[in-house]
Amino acid sequence: MQVKLILSALALTSLLSGCATTDDPRQGGLFSYSPEKYEQRIADRQAQLYAIETEQRSTEAETAKLVQLEQKKQTEVRKLKQQLAASQRKLDKQLANLQSKPQSKALQQKSTELKQQSARVDELKDLEAQKQEIKRLQSQLKELELEADALSRL
Repeated sequence: MQVKLILSALALTSLLSGCATTDDPRQGGLFSYSPEKYEQRIADRQAQLYAIETEQRSTEAETAKLVQLEQKKQTEVRKLKQQLAASQRKLDKQLANLQSKPQSKALQQKSTELKQQSARVDELKDLEAQKQEIKRLQSQLKELELEADALSRL
């Protein structure tokens, strides 16, 4: 009987010594659970959560900056469009006063082409491209104004 008891004790001892402790309370059973490892697991998870939250705040801040930049560009493009429209109205008045001169027809045709091009500015998806196109149209419109002014002095 003592032999059976000794063998049972040896078997139990070898089983217990062969078990690795784990930080997961769902694994390992009663004897292999380690509270220190469990606390370390909680600390690791909290550190991961903190890192994710920090990254999320950073991403949200960057998104807010990008939205603000987009709004600034939209405002800039809107102002440029208003300036372009005002310049076109001014040129239209100049050309209306020059209708009696034969050269005014060519200027009127160029003005009409510029109006058509300016109407297509909104088709451009990129605000920077819209801005560049409006500036190009403003430059051409300025040239037409100079030509109309020169024609009115003749």
